[in-house]
Amino acid sequence: MGQWLSCSSTRTPIPGISIGDRSIRTARLCDAPLRKGCSPKPHILQVGLRGQLYGPDDMDYAREHKIRVITSEELHEHGLRLVRSKLKAFQSRKTYLSLDIDVVDPAFAPGTGTPQVGGLSSAQILDLVRELKGLNLVGCDLVEVSPPYDSAEITSLLAANLLFEQLCLLALR
Repeated sequence: MGQWLSCSSTRTPIPGISIGDRSIRTARLCDAPLRKGCSPKPHILQVGLRGQLYGPDDMDYAREHKIRVITSEELHEHGLRLVRSKLKAFQSRKTYLSLDIDVVDPAFAPGTGTPQVGGLSSAQILDLVRELKGLNLVGCDLVEVSPPYDSAEITSLLAANLLFEQLCLLALR
């Protein structure tokens, strides 16, 4: 599973946050293949993480389950070659891509409920999705687009292009 998103979404829920919180949902999404033994050694890569951590145990779940993480800062510093090196582990595996639009900097995609500065540019996220060419992509999604926050519709335009790129990847299999 590849997740391109701005926050890990695997941290222990913060007291007072409802069960519908994205953090809990994504942790369950990551947890399902781990619990069901879908693979002898599940591979999960999260790309584009940035923002605040709320405690020293926020990344415990990711560490415990050997979820690979590439932060936005690492991607900005090392470029796509860092992602390419991590994607090698996915070459022979069925891969699902979950793309959260908030991985993109709000300068390029303001229409999300969780904007976080320091993200990827629209060109970087397009290149990142194109890097998946050749993988055994079995499905994908794109989430967190919020039209009420998308005043100039640039987030929707980018999301439509990213979905087109994902469909092209599926067609190339």
